[in-house]
Amino acid sequence: MIDTHAHLQLPPLAAESPQAVIARAKEQGVSHIINVATNISDARLSLDFAKKYPKIRAAVGVHPQAADTLFSDVQILKELEYLLGRPEAAALGEVGLDYYKNPVAPSVQKQVFEWQIRLALENDKPLIVHNREADTDVYEILKYYKCPRVVLHCYGRSIEYTRKILDLGYYVSFTGNVTFPKNKQGQEAARFVPLERLMLETDCPFMAPVPHRGQASEPAMVSLVAEKIAELKNIPAAEVEKTTDSTARKFFGLEA
Repeated sequence: MIDTHAHLQLPPLAAESPQAVIARAKEQGVSHIINVATNISDARLSLDFAKKYPKIRAAVGVHPQAADTLFSDVQILKELEYLLGRPEAAALGEVGLDYYKNPVAPSVQKQVFEWQIRLALENDKPLIVHNREADTDVYEILKYYKCPRVVLHCYGRSIEYTRKILDLGYYVSFTGNVTFPKNKQGQEAARFVPLERLMLETDCPFMAPVPHRGQASEPAMVSLVAEKIAELKNIPAAEVEKTTDSTARKFFGLEA
């Protein structure tokens, strides 16, 4: 299995050595972790992790909640371009739009999102997209740019919206919240999405799956997400693990 979306640089995981987190994940069958940045300092740290630990690959980018920082200094723009070009950077992310209690104006968010999409296209890197209460704008922007490799992370949209995303040729990834009993929409989406078009993630340290809800999540818990997907689709967990592993390896360009 591959945890396609983790934040090892955030507390409380930041207090631990990544090696300890990797070891626990390995015990649960996790082979690789995509460690995802939310801002420039995160991106630097994520690349440092990837250089030091072969089982970690980095995603670098600026989250919509930090979008107003990207154009504040031309050096930040240049640094993000440099970081994305490093061999340890497997993707650009997480980027996107967040209209839920986000002080950054939607117009700024969209400008930053589009700039980063163009950067991903120029560098032939896949895109990890964050979408919170911004379905229409996210869809229209992605449709316009026709990015070849996109995954919408922490997925849980309606069947109607999911069909539109799949029609664009994109992927979705499910996290621990798919195990939450009240997350009916997310569970319906997991049933609907073809197995070969989905991936697994923890979004750690957030949204620990049942029975660890309320605790800090970590990559070792991605097996619980796989088990829930298997339950929802009424297929063996081994099939979920094998197929999602193959999908993630191709998407992020990971070696065996």
